[in-house]
Amino acid sequence: MSMVRAVGRAVLWLLCGFAGSLAILMVTNSIIDLRGYPRIQSGGQVYTDSWDRGYVRAVGTWVFEDETKQAFPRQTTEIKCYRDEKECLSAQAEIVSDMLTVQAERFPITSWDNQSIVYVSRDPVCVSYTYTISRSTQRITGQRQPKPSSTAAACAPFEHRTFNLSLRDGFLVWQQLQAEDQRVISPIMYATLGIWWAFIVYRIFRSIRRPALSGAHTAL
Repeated sequence: MSMVRAVGRAVLWLLCGFAGSLAILMVTNSIIDLRGYPRIQSGGQVYTDSWDRGYVRAVGTWVFEDETKQAFPRQTTEIKCYRDEKECLSAQAEIVSDMLTVQAERFPITSWDNQSIVYVSRDPVCVSYTYTISRSTQRITGQRQPKPSSTAAACAPFEHRTFNLSLRDGFLVWQQLQAEDQRVISPIMYATLGIWWAFIVYRIFRSIRRPALSGAHTAL
C-alpha cells in the first residue's frame, strides 16, 4: 500500500514538473514581449517608376553594411526625391531609449542622371553623409565619413572611420533584433528549467526510495 502511495506522489511531482515548466516558458515569453518593440514595416526598395518624370521614393530601415551595431537600430525611413526642386525629403521614426522620436530633413541633390541620384548631408558637425540611389538595382546606399573637424573633443563619441550603409527591409531587421533578444534570454530559461527538473527528479526519487527502505527494514 505504501508503494502505491509513493507512486502516486511521484506522479504528482511529475505533474508539478510539467506545470512548473509551462510557467517558466510563459514567464520567459512575457519577458520577451515586454522587451519587444512594434514591428518595423517592410521596405528596402526604391520605387523608380517615375524616375524620368523627376520623382523617386524609397522606404526601409538603415543598417551598417559591415553589421556594426547601431545605437538605435529600431527605425524606419521614407525618402522622396524631386528633380525639379533638387532635393530629397527624408522622414524617419526611431525608438530611442523606449521613446518614439520623429524627424524630417531636406538634403540637396548633387547629381541626377539616368542611372543614379546622389544627395548629401553636411549639416552634422562631426560627420558627413553621401547617399546614392541606383536605378538598376533599385537600392539606396549611404556612406558616413568623418569631417576634418572630427578631431574636436565634441566628436570623441564618433568613430573616426568610414561607414557604409544601406536601406533594407525593416521587417527582416525586426526579426533579427527579436532573435538577438531571444538568444540573450534563452540560456537563462534553460538553466532555470534544468534546476527545476533536477529538483523534481530529486523529489520523485525520495518519494519512491522512502517506502522501499521502509519495506526493507520491515523484512529484516
